[in-house]
Amino acid sequence: MGEPDTLTTASEEGSPSLQDKTKAARGVFWLGLTAVANKGSQILTLLVLARFLDPKQFGVISVAALTYNILQAFSNMGIPDAMIYLKDRSDEVARTALTMITGAALGASTVMWVTAGALGDFFHSPAAAFVIRGFAIALPFSAASLVPLSLLSRSFKYSTRTVTDTIPSLVGTVITIGLVIDGHFLYGLVIGEITQSALQLTMALILGERHLFGWDTAVAKEIIGFGGPVAMNSMATLILLNVDYVIIGHTTPSRLGYYSLAFRICFTPIASIAFVINGAAYPYLCRLGSKEDLGKATASLVSMVNAIVLPAYAGIALFAGDIVLLGHKWAPAVSTIRLLAIYGIAYTISGTIKLSITVAGRPKYGLYATLTHIVLLAIAIESNVRAGIAWVGLDQALVAIFGIFLNSYWASKFAGLKRGPMIFKLALPLPGVALMASVMFLGRSITLFNADTWRQLAVLAPLAGLGFLAVSSFVMPDLFRQAKALFKGEGAGIPPPPDAPIGSFESTEPELGPGPEAITPVT
Repeated sequence: MGEPDTLTTASEEGSPSLQDKTKAARGVFWLGLTAVANKGSQILTLLVLARFLDPKQFGVISVAALTYNILQAFSNMGIPDAMIYLKDRSDEVARTALTMITGAALGASTVMWVTAGALGDFFHSPAAAFVIRGFAIALPFSAASLVPLSLLSRSFKYSTRTVTDTIPSLVGTVITIGLVIDGHFLYGLVIGEITQSALQLTMALILGERHLFGWDTAVAKEIIGFGGPVAMNSMATLILLNVDYVIIGHTTPSRLGYYSLAFRICFTPIASIAFVINGAAYPYLCRLGSKEDLGKATASLVSMVNAIVLPAYAGIALFAGDIVLLGHKWAPAVSTIRLLAIYGIAYTISGTIKLSITVAGRPKYGLYATLTHIVLLAIAIESNVRAGIAWVGLDQALVAIFGIFLNSYWASKFAGLKRGPMIFKLALPLPGVALMASVMFLGRSITLFNADTWRQLAVLAPLAGLGFLAVSSFVMPDLFRQAKALFKGEGAGIPPPPDAPIGSFESTEPELGPGPEAITPVT
């Protein structure tokens, strides 16, 4: 409780110092390490489940996860983000927040337990009811841990958060994989999730600040006042990311299983790269005092995120056919994976641009963009889902591309984004992608690699990645040099922004904090 709040202090003093920028850069490192560890364990679990389960059983996981994620977001109510944002009466905020978030989670858990059977019937997956009820037990533990975890983020103690987030995830993964391999996949999912949530709460209480339950009506109103709009935006994004699951899941469990595997693979770079970088960059963007500075910073941020995410998606698209290494039962998902790779690139660019709209004090336009995306996607998927999941992948890609145009229009109007320079920077990684494709096609033509094997994938994928890195180091040398210098605490030729507190842009709208794309990895 005695440590000063770094974010608040920087806001009160004006522009961020080089030390602040270095902390943000190193925050990317710790958040990235956490994301890599967590997503790595999730990918390992995903591969094991795909190897040992059939598509229908895999669909059961998607139904339970969908229910859990929606009710988890509902129970959070934007409270973790409000805790990070509010600077006064920190003890009262923490105690009140703990009461609010735990109470909401218990209510949501009860709803999950009661409606589990009906949800399983709706998705034609009766077995999902058992998993949903198991996840309901885990929900209160997960929610209560967000209070001490949010306080760690508020103090920029990202290295500690790496421990509290990573170890429980790894333990849960080991338990789940062990039970699935032993033939108990339903028990594996439930016990693994409960163990992970309970362990995370335990470690958060040991390594973070501990508070008892309490209540302050004035503080509760302040939390809801800030967290409510953020929660609405988060819920809108959650609906956006799950409307496809709802529509597909109401057809057949097998079709949902194919699509779920494809989507989970293609969403990993967004969650582990784009969310992390955007979340760490948000405090710095908030201190830029003019539209011109924000526009330039946004263009650089978009190009940096794209340069990291693009090779990941190029690799996913190029090696999509290797999904059959998990069993030829997954062959129908190959074309969907390739189309969702295009969606992933477009969604990443669109979401990063949308962050600048919020920073400029126009968060409602980001919400408008999300709602537009939901409506267009729901209409497109409902029209095409019976033609196959590949059509759903195409719908996702086209609507996400439209999102780029919509968000870039508003960003150019409110955040000073110049689309011409941004497009040029987005094109710079393409020669590296071309070399990746050449390495893959040439490698597959060699007799040693003329069959789909794990050995082929283990050799060609790293070679393709190294090829991209080699080309990019020549095409985009400034990007690598500035990132390295900033992490080391050097200026890297980046001028400090003019003196300006958070929310200094001219606007008639309230400052609401980061959008869900930005806050997800932090809170």
